[in-house]
This record gives sequence, structure tokens and C-alpha cells, in this order.
Amino acid sequence: MENYFAGIAATIAAIVSLMNYYQSISMHKDNIRVSLWTRRFEVRPEKFLHIINRRGHKTVVVDYGFIDVDGYLHSMVVIDELDDMTGDTIVSSGSTVMEQPSDFFEAGFNGEPDYVVRGAFAVTSSREKIFIMIDSTIPLHSRIVVHLKILKNRINRFFTGAIIYR
Repeated sequence: MENYFAGIAATIAAIVSLMNYYQSISMHKDNIRVSLWTRRFEVRPEKFLHIINRRGHKTVVVDYGFIDVDGYLHSMVVIDELDDMTGDTIVSSGSTVMEQPSDFFEAGFNGEPDYVVRGAFAVTSSREKIFIMIDSTIPLHSRIVVHLKILKNRINRFFTGAIIYR
């Protein structure tokens, strides 16, 4: 009977240690939430994206922007660098270097973009994952189509080197 309890205790200890190990590894991964709406209460007619940190360590957002109907990513970092040529001005608040959980960054156009916005994306410095959010106000089948177009563009980029950004 003692061997039975010792075996159960050892099994539970092994499971708990594996869970702790997995949690310690996953806590060092960046986790952000991307949305298309601002945290502010004033009414803004423009399209804004909102990025919030969900981890307790420093997270750096290196790229962010909007997704169009064809599943292409429009980087606001590139548009901000080409600001003089396009005439678009980007309004932002917060910092792309987020130290604490719940730190946020917002960015948007001062006007309407020249493409139909269907979602937002962000990329952090320590993960290659693209964090995506598709607009929830469009119908479900349209959201699925946009997800499939993004997947198609990423597969094309993998095999042919085609563009995923526009």
C-alpha cells in the first residue's frame, strides 16, 4: 500500500514539474493582443490599431499595420518612413517598447487609407509570429476568406519569395 501511494505521489510530482517547466518556457515568449479599436473614449473616424502587452517582460513591437481585402499587410512603419512622399500622417500614442503587462501602443491614419481595412497585425522582436486580428464587424465568411488569403500569401512567400507586404 505504501508503494502505491509513493508511486502516485511521484507521478503527481513529475506532472507538476513538467507543467512548471512548460510555464517557465512559455512566459519568455512575447504575447500581445492586437485590435482595430482605440482605448480612448473620444470618437475617431479614422482606423486605429491597438496593441497591448500581455506578458510581464519587455516586449518590443517592430512592425505593425493593417490588412487589406486581398490579405496583404500594409506596414505603418514603412508608411511612416515614406511620410513625405505619400502625404499620409500617422497618429500614435504609447511606445512600441512595452515594459509591463497592460502597456499599450496605438497608431492610426489621420484620414482614411487608400485601401479597405479588414484587420490589423503586429510583429514583435523576439518572435517570428505575426499577431493578426480580423475585423469582427464583417461577416464570418468574409473573415475566413481574409484568413485564407493571408495564408495563401504566406505560402507563396515561402515557396516563391513573393511579397506579403504592400
